[in-house]
Amino acid sequence: MPNRCTFCTIIKPTNHLILGTTWYEFCDRCGDKETLQRWTDTGLEIKSIRELFDDAADERREREQI
Repeated sequence: MPNRCTFCTIIKPTNHLILGTTWYEFCDRCGDKETLQRWTDTGLEIKSIRELFDDAADERREREQI
């Protein structure tokens, strides 16, 4: 991976969030700032890229413990 943030295009250490076939490569600053949104039964849900990344990591850890 090139370590290039999808949002600010600066080369620095990055993380990767894969949603379906879309890859988001993000630096720490943009991970906290950039958001994605979706409609749910309870209304519009907005989360930062970092929140989604952390949620996915928590789910992986929970599956590994089973």
